[in-house]
Amino acid sequence: MSSFCVFLLLLVAFTHATTYKDTDLVVNLPGLTYTLNFKHYSGYLNASPGNYLHYWLVESQSAPSSDPLILWLNGGPGCSSLGGFLTEHGPFHPNPDGTTLFENVYSWNKKANVLYLEGPRNVGFSYQNTTINKDTVYDDDRTAWDNFLALKDFFANYPEYSTRDFYVMGESYGGVYVPTLTNLLIQQIQANNLTANLVGMAVGNGELSEIQQINSAVDYLYFHGMLGKDEWDSLKACCDDQTSLAYCDFTKWITLDAGGNANPKDNSTCANLVVQLGFLRVWLTLNDVYNIYQDCYQQTVAAFGSRAKLRSWLSNDQYTQWPPSGFIDQGSLMNWASTDAFGAFSCYMNPAAQNYLNQTAVRAALHIPAEAPFWTDCNDDINEHYQQGHNDTTKLFDEMIASGYKLRMLIYNGDVDTACNFLGDEWFVEALKNEYNMTITTPRHPWFFQEDAKYMFQIAGYRKSFSYENITIDLVTVKGAGHFVPTDRPGPALQMVTNFINNAANYSSMTGYSMNRVRLLPQYAPSPPPTCRSTTTYKDTDLVVNLPGLTYSPNFKHYSGYLKASPGNNLHYWLMESQSLPSSDPLILWLNGGPGCSSLGGVLTENGPFHPNPDGTTLFENIYSWNKKANVLYLEAPRNVGFSYQDTSVNNDTVYNDDRTAWDNFLALKDFFANYPEYSTRDFYVTGESYGGVYVPTLTRLLIQQIQANNLTANLVGMAVGNGELSEIQQINSAVDYLYFHGMLGKDEWDGLKACCDNSTTLAYCDFTKWIHLDSAGNANPKDNSTCAQKVVDLGFLRVWTSLNDVYNIYQDCYQQTAASFKSRAKLRSWLLTDPKVRAALPGFIDQGSLMSWASTDAFGAFPCYMDSATENYLNQPEVRAALHIPSQAPYWTDCNDNMNANYIQQHNDTTSVFDDMIASGYKLRILIYNGDVDTACNFLGDEWSNSEWASDKSNYDYNNSKWDYYNHSSWNNPSSNEDYTNSNEDYNNSDWKYNNFDRDYHNFDRDYYNFDWKYCNFKWDNNNYGSYHRHNVRR
Repeated sequence: MSSFCVFLLLLVAFTHATTYKDTDLVVNLPGLTYTLNFKHYSGYLNASPGNYLHYWLVESQSAPSSDPLILWLNGGPGCSSLGGFLTEHGPFHPNPDGTTLFENVYSWNKKANVLYLEGPRNVGFSYQNTTINKDTVYDDDRTAWDNFLALKDFFANYPEYSTRDFYVMGESYGGVYVPTLTNLLIQQIQANNLTANLVGMAVGNGELSEIQQINSAVDYLYFHGMLGKDEWDSLKACCDDQTSLAYCDFTKWITLDAGGNANPKDNSTCANLVVQLGFLRVWLTLNDVYNIYQDCYQQTVAAFGSRAKLRSWLSNDQYTQWPPSGFIDQGSLMNWASTDAFGAFSCYMNPAAQNYLNQTAVRAALHIPAEAPFWTDCNDDINEHYQQGHNDTTKLFDEMIASGYKLRMLIYNGDVDTACNFLGDEWFVEALKNEYNMTITTPRHPWFFQEDAKYMFQIAGYRKSFSYENITIDLVTVKGAGHFVPTDRPGPALQMVTNFINNAANYSSMTGYSMNRVRLLPQYAPSPPPTCRSTTTYKDTDLVVNLPGLTYSPNFKHYSGYLKASPGNNLHYWLMESQSLPSSDPLILWLNGGPGCSSLGGVLTENGPFHPNPDGTTLFENIYSWNKKANVLYLEAPRNVGFSYQDTSVNNDTVYNDDRTAWDNFLALKDFFANYPEYSTRDFYVTGESYGGVYVPTLTRLLIQQIQANNLTANLVGMAVGNGELSEIQQINSAVDYLYFHGMLGKDEWDGLKACCDNSTTLAYCDFTKWIHLDSAGNANPKDNSTCAQKVVDLGFLRVWTSLNDVYNIYQDCYQQTAASFKSRAKLRSWLLTDPKVRAALPGFIDQGSLMSWASTDAFGAFPCYMDSATENYLNQPEVRAALHIPSQAPYWTDCNDNMNANYIQQHNDTTSVFDDMIASGYKLRILIYNGDVDTACNFLGDEWSNSEWASDKSNYDYNNSKWDYYNHSSWNNPSSNEDYTNSNEDYNNSDWKYNNFDRDYHNFDRDYYNFDWKYCNFKWDNNNYGSYHRHNVRR
C-alpha cells in the first residue's frame, strides 16, 4: 500500500473519531471583559428524533480532569437553563449594556464542571425539526426522556465524565424535572442502558409538591405581613376543628389543573378564599414573587410572573479602592435604584441576557444554527400548554428509595421566595421522614458563611439531615435568598454546593477559593478616579458650612443645644429645619428607644439629612431625609444619654423609668416652645421607634393632659411609632410564630410548643407568657422549672436576642466584619469593600462587576455595617462637639448607654392602659403604627396583634385592609402625575380603623426606614380587587 493511501486511511479514521468536544469548543466569546482560565463548549445533543437540545459545558476552574460533573436544569416549565448560567451561578454575567460580560466570582464551576442543558425542545436555543418530529405535547415524561437521551449522547461524546461523580441539579419546576430525570437515570443505570456515576441530586426552591405549596402559602403570606389578621382568621372556618390552622389541608377546597393553577371546587366561601389567599395572592401581586424583598425602584415596565425589567438604567462609573485611606464619598455608593446589594443586577439581568445571547456574533460563537429560535428566558407558549403530571412528587421519591440505589439529596430553599416557599418543601421532606421513619442524622441547626478566616462568620441559613437505607437528604435554607439562591446569596450558595459535593459533615466549612476578580482587559479598564468628583446634582463635595465634615452645602438651617428638664437635667437637642417650607411645615419630635439610646442615631443613621462616611469624619447627604417634609427635632433622653447630662450637684437622682423619662421630655418640650414660639401653633407630631413604643405613647398621653390643663401651648395632632415595643407580651407571643415562619425555628421545635398551649387555642395565638414573668428590664424568665416555661423563654425570647442574626434586620449580613456588638448592628472594623453602587446615568459599557457588593447584603454600600462606629467617631471629634455647642461636662457620645439600659425600670410591658387613657381624654389624635417586617427585636406581628386586640375592645370602629405603593420619582408626592417609574414596592396596611376622635393606621413597612415620606399622609389605597386574570405560572 502506498504511503499516500495510508495517509488517506489515517485521515478517514481521524475524521470519524471527531467528537462534539472537537467541534463545540467556544474559542472567542464576544463581550468578555477578562481572560478565562477554563475551557467551555456549546452545541447540541440528540434527544428524540428531530429534537435537538442545546447545551453549554463550562469546565471547572480548579481541577477539570477530576472534579465532578453537575447537570443544571432551570424550571418554568419552559424556562432556559442559560438563565441559570447568566444570572445565577455561571462564570460570567451580563453588564447592563447587554453586550459585555463581567466575572461572577462565586461561579459554581469553581468546584465542578457544569453542564447547562436547555430542555424541553423549543426552550432557549433548543429546537425541533418538525419534518422529522411533529409532536406538540409537552409533559414531564417527555421532558425526562429527552433529557436522558441528551445525557446519553453527552457521555458518548465526553466519555471522560462517565466515571466522574455526577449530580443532577435544578430549581423551581426543576423540583419536578430533577426527581423525574433522576428516577429515570437510576432505572437506566440499573438496566445497564447508561454508564454514569450518579451520586446525588439537588433541588433549589423546588415545586416538589404544589399541594404543600398552596397549604403553606397562606401561613407564609400572613407571617410575612402580606395577609391581614382578619383574612387569616377567616380561614379557620375552612379547617377541621381538630387541625391547627398552620397545617390545614386547604387543597380539599380546590382542584389543580394541568397547568398547575388552583381553581375552586365549588362556589363556597372556603373554596374562593383558598384560591384567593393561597394562590392568587402569590401570583397576582406587585411584589416580586421570587423575592418579596427585591424591589426595583426605577423600572419603567414589569413582566408578569418574572423579575421586573429595568428599561431605564441608572448607574455610576466611580471606582473606589478599599480599604479606605481618607475620604470616601459614601453617598455615591448608595444604591437608590433597588434593594439588592448588587447594583440592581436583578432588575436588568433578564433583558440584558436576552440581548446578549441574540447577538449574531454570540450565536455564531456558541455554534447556534439559523433554525434555532430567538432566545428568550422562558417560552410562555410551552408554559401555558405544558401538562404537569406531578402536583406532588412523593411517588418519585418512593420509587428512588425502593430502587435501593445509593443517592445523596440536597433540598435547599431561599427563604424569601413565594413562588416555591421553603415551608412547602420542608413539609414535603418532613412527610417523607414520617412515611419512612427516617433517622435524623443532623438535628436542625444554623450553618454559617465565612468567605475568609479573617472575617466573622454569618448565619447563612439552617440545616437538618435525614437518612434511610441508601438515601440521605440534607434540608437546607439560605437566609435572605429568594427563588434564585445563587443570584441573591452567591457566596453562601457556592459554599453550600461545595460542601454538599464534598459530603462534608458541616455546611459551614469555607470553600477556600479565591474571590479576587480577574483583571479587566485593557479596553474595559476604568480610568483612575478623579481626586475630587464634581456633579451638577444635589451633591457638592467642596462646600463645608459650619458643621465639620459636610461634603455638600445644606439648604436648611439647623440648631443644636440644650433644653431644660428637671433641675440639673440638661437634654441635648438637634433641630433640623425643613428643606421645603420651614416657616409653615409641621414639627416632628423624634425619639430613639433602647431604653437608653440616643436620637442622634436617628439623625445620622436613619432619617436625618446627613449620614457619616466610612472614615467617621465626613458626612454625605441622605436624599430621603424626613426634613424634606417637616422640621425635625431630635431629643436625646433621658439624662445621660448621648450628649445629654446631669448636674449631680443639683440633682443626684439615680432612678430611670418611664414616668421620669416622659416628664423630662415634656419639660424639655415646654422649654423648646418657649424659645421657638413659632412652632407652638404648627402641627406637631411625636414619633419614635423601638422602645419609643413606650416613650411615644407615655409622652403623648402626658402632653394631652398638660394641653387640656392649659399648662402647654402646642398643636399636637398625631403620634407615630415604628417597630415599637407596644407590648412585650405580644412580642414574645408572636416571636415564636415569626421565627418559625421565617425559617429560624425547626418544625419539631414549633410543634413541641403545642403541649404548652390550651387545646382550645390555635398555636398561633397562644398566650405563652403564662409560662414566664417579665422583670423590670423586660427580660423573660421561666416561672418554674417546667419544660414549657423553659421552651417559651428559649424559643420566644433567647432565640431573638442571642442569635447571630442581626436582631434588627434578619436579612442584613456583613460578610467582612471582624467584630460584633450585642443588641446592636455589627461593626465593620476591617473594611474591604470594592464595589460602588448605582445612581447617575451613564451610556455604553458599565463594569457591573465593580458594582457588586460582596461585603454585605444591603443596597447601600454596606452602610449598616459601619454606620454605628462611624457615627460615634464623628460626634466625638472636638471640632464637631464645639460646632454643636457641647460643653466639656457632657459625656463621650455613644449610641446607647448600656449601664442605663441594664438598670432602667420598664413600667409598661403592655401600653394598652396608656392608649385607653388617651381615648378617654376625648382628644382628637391621629396615630401611625408602622413596622419593618424583617425585624425581630420588635416584630410586626406583635404590634399587629396588640393593635387588633386593642381595637377589638372598642365597639365602634371602622376597619380597612389594603396595600400601599411606593413611588420613586421627582413627582412622587403626586401619584396621579405622569410617572416615569412603576410602583414596585407593594406593602400592606393591615389595620386602618377609626374610633371616636382616634384615627389609627397600622403599616407593615418593607425592610428599612429610608423610603417613608411624611408628605404622604394621605396614602394612595388600592382595592384588593383582582378581577379576571390570565396567568403564566412561571417557576423558573
